[in-house]
Amino acid sequence: MGRFMKVAITRFAVWLIVFMTGCLITANAAPVLKNLETRFWLTNFSFIESDFDLENAKELLGLPLSSSLFKPYDGKTLPKNTNYSRSMYTFQMEFFIDEAMTGGTICLYVGNIDWPTFVYLNGSLIHIKGSISSNYYHSMNYGFDRIILPVGILKFGADATNIIQVQGFPKFEIYPLPEMFLTSYEDATVSVFIRNLFTIHMVQGAVVVGMIMFFYFMLLFISMRNKNWKYLYMALICIFYVMGQINITLSQDFSNEVLLEKISRTGLPLSSVALAMFLLEFTDTWKKKFLLRALIFSPLILISLVTLFFDSKQAISEYFNIVTNLVVTPMLIFTLTISTIAVIKKPEKRKEILVIMFTILVLVSASIHDLVNLWNSKTPFAWLNPYGYVLLVFTLFFIQAREQAKLYQESIDHMHQIDIKNASLNKLIENLRMVSNNLSGTSGRLQKTIESSLDLIHWYESSTEQIAEIMNNKFVDIKSLIDGITEMIKTSGDRVPKAIGNQTALIGQVKSTISENDESSRGVSKKIADTNETAQHLAEMAARSVIVLSDTKKAMHKITEFSTFVLSLLKTMEEITDRSSTLAINASIEAVKAGKAGQGFAVVAKEMRNLSRETKTNLESSMKKIKELAVVVSRSMEMSDQVSTSIQQIIESSRASAEMISDVNRMIQKQRDDFTGITSAAENLFNDALTIKQLSENEVAENNRIVETMQEFGDSFNSIIDMLGNQKNMQVELQNSMSSIRGVMEENMKLVEVLNDNITRSGEGITGIREVKE
Repeated sequence: MGRFMKVAITRFAVWLIVFMTGCLITANAAPVLKNLETRFWLTNFSFIESDFDLENAKELLGLPLSSSLFKPYDGKTLPKNTNYSRSMYTFQMEFFIDEAMTGGTICLYVGNIDWPTFVYLNGSLIHIKGSISSNYYHSMNYGFDRIILPVGILKFGADATNIIQVQGFPKFEIYPLPEMFLTSYEDATVSVFIRNLFTIHMVQGAVVVGMIMFFYFMLLFISMRNKNWKYLYMALICIFYVMGQINITLSQDFSNEVLLEKISRTGLPLSSVALAMFLLEFTDTWKKKFLLRALIFSPLILISLVTLFFDSKQAISEYFNIVTNLVVTPMLIFTLTISTIAVIKKPEKRKEILVIMFTILVLVSASIHDLVNLWNSKTPFAWLNPYGYVLLVFTLFFIQAREQAKLYQESIDHMHQIDIKNASLNKLIENLRMVSNNLSGTSGRLQKTIESSLDLIHWYESSTEQIAEIMNNKFVDIKSLIDGITEMIKTSGDRVPKAIGNQTALIGQVKSTISENDESSRGVSKKIADTNETAQHLAEMAARSVIVLSDTKKAMHKITEFSTFVLSLLKTMEEITDRSSTLAINASIEAVKAGKAGQGFAVVAKEMRNLSRETKTNLESSMKKIKELAVVVSRSMEMSDQVSTSIQQIIESSRASAEMISDVNRMIQKQRDDFTGITSAAENLFNDALTIKQLSENEVAENNRIVETMQEFGDSFNSIIDMLGNQKNMQVELQNSMSSIRGVMEENMKLVEVLNDNITRSGEGITGIREVKE
């Protein structure tokens, strides 16, 4: 049993040694490419790290893989020997190709490399990636390559070794050797196309779209009358995105990689700042706190712009790591914070903000994915940061487009409302045009009315002047006549009562003489003679009184005739006043028809109507006074007739008395017995004298009334002349008012022309709006 166990253990140990030896031999043996149905991965590279020497780099290609200088490569980042100021690396791998594949097309797939690379096959240079010379260095290359291996260089068979050699010349880059495999032409082509599509071409397309969006939003911002700053920020996001991806878009061997790296590393942080500014504007957060926003964003922008002052790719990359921590990361956190606050405070924009937050989170996830690969020096299938930005830009674009669509729909609705209002406005314009035409016609008619009114005013002025002149001339005559009549009445009023008083006294004396001197015939005769003389004198006085009364009656007739003339003249003036009032009423009606344009004329028409009313009132007052004067004159004429009749009777009585006195004087001696009759006659004569005295006193009072009436008549004429003077002044004012109205009408006609011009322009504007809408 013990021997058996020892034999088993010995056999197992031998088998294990043989197995391990086989595994080691198999591991160290070169792989064999038997077919292209599967990818033949090139992973067993060995490498040599040496001091940078571009001129002698090819000498390392002749070293065999068994050389002690070669070390196994683990596929990780490039090792860095601190003994070299700058290293270069030579990678080498051997493989076999089955003879069955002789003449077939074999392709080498090479991933993107971050440093200049030369690829050799069996000592022959078959591919160069990047550029390097004594004065030029280009290492930035994001593309994947397909290399068709030349059949003349390949070796087929189990004993023919093929050697793949890769020489790299990094400055500071430590990215590992890219993935490489042998495959068929179709597989290599598809693989390269897919990798380049997602790594370069789609980014290039997104950059083109970003440029288009930049110009679109910039033109939209510039063309807007009321500037909407979010369109400017959106344009900045697009252009900064383009700047951030410019290193991928223009990654070619001839490009200036330092300049491209500057632009790219400046654009990426600036795009995050522009995104934050856009969100502040979109969410109406801190919209009015411009100074606070400037204090926050200005340092970040300056930090980002510092990148432009570096002159090497290494310095730019190192500073970009700082910028990422100081600008990009805080800005993304800031935008997420602002979005969260806006979701709470802006429910009307909650959906849009949530979508933006989602895309920002996608961008943050994509950035984290790329940063992790950068930190680990790995090349992912595709860099996701550009696509995160593309998704964000497209999301913002579609949100803006949705807003624009809503605005467009609102504008359509608004245009519909404008069409309705334009229809109303067209109708209003037509009405205004009709009113303007009517106003023009009315203004013409009003102008003619003004001309007619001015002609009538001139005629009325000339008529008034003629009337005033006639009245002045007649007033002089009437005044002189009234003065004569007044003087005559005063004289008659003074002399007749005195004469009647003397006659009464004499009759009294006769009576007393007859009573006292019955016995003295001589004395009686003498007294009778005196009485006869007195009676004759009284008859003469009575005759003169009759003449005075006749002259007074003639004067009264003249006054009556002049009163009739004045009444006809006043009636003519009343007719003129009625015509002026009618004209003022017609003018008021025309002014009402003219509307605002005739308001000034309406005021003048109102003043004309008031003047006509006052003139008519004064004329009626004057006519009333003249009629009263005519009544007084008529009554005076009647009283004069009565006085004349009484005086005539007195004359006749005086003559009879004289005859009787003569008879008494002749018969006194003979007819003493008739003394009683004479006494009775004397008594009658005394009574008649008293009656005449009473009549004379009444006539004096009536004459005083006539004098007062004449004075009032004169005052009335003075008032009439003053009124005619005032009417003349009012006519001057009326002419001035008419001139003002004419000026107003001319201004109104100009305003009507301006209104017609504006109506025409409004119609053209409405037509333009309709054409713009169509």
